Amino acid sequence: MSKVEKSLILLLAFLLGYLPLTGCQGKPGENVEPSSSGPVLIWEREGADGCHTVAINAQGQAQFGTCSGPLSIGTILSDMERPEDLRYFLDSFQPFKADTSAGRINFSGYGANAAKASEQRAIGEWASIVYQELLYGRSGASWGMGMALNREGVHPCQLIQIEIYGKVTANDCREGIRPYPSMWLTAEQLDRLYGWIDKFQTAELKFQGKDGRPMRFIFGGKGNQAVTSAELEEMLGWVERIYEMVVQ
Repeated sequence: MSKVEKSLILLLAFLLGYLPLTGCQGKPGENVEPSSSGPVLIWEREGADGCHTVAINAQGQAQFGTCSGPLSIGTILSDMERPEDLRYFLDSFQPFKADTSAGRINFSGYGANAAKASEQRAIGEWASIVYQELLYGRSGASWGMGMALNREGVHPCQLIQIEIYGKVTANDCREGIRPYPSMWLTAEQLDRLYGWIDKFQTAELKFQGKDGRPMRFIFGGKGNQAVTSAELEEMLGWVERIYEMVVQ
């Protein structure tokens, strides 16, 4: 039996829920509790180097690799709160299948809401990042960053970061660094975020905050058009309003 045939049999067994998974928390050799449940999220994406896929069950166990090659087994990273992210998606949205700019998705959620196009893409963007984390056994600080606002200088602090998949994390920087509970962008807010990201190139804006401290706004664009200072100011105002929503 060829490696490809063996890989297809293993994937079929996983999809049907017959294959108990053992794997690692992003690191080889660490055991996890086996599970017989089938995947709740299957993601595929064609790239310059071929087709890549990941299938994740509700416990966060995954099979990943090239679509036609042997698949590896792993577990989504708990230190990046991936299990909590997955639970949010599952609790929020109904099942759907979609072909998005972030990949093809087969999602088996049990939430009450029908995912809009931007929310479907957000799940695809999340799965794409999770695939990279499984592949490399770690995460990258900027892999999912859509926008961020940082205080710099003697006592640096990140006020807010908005991930490309819609998660918002923020900190109270007045005395030390105290994290606020995370929140998620609405479909309408995601539409606006993706409108900027798809159009403009990566850019940043340095300025003085109201207290005179140095600030830096970072935009993780993926488009081809250079962003103007006025457009960066517009994005910054939007991020500041999101921050106000988080801290309320």
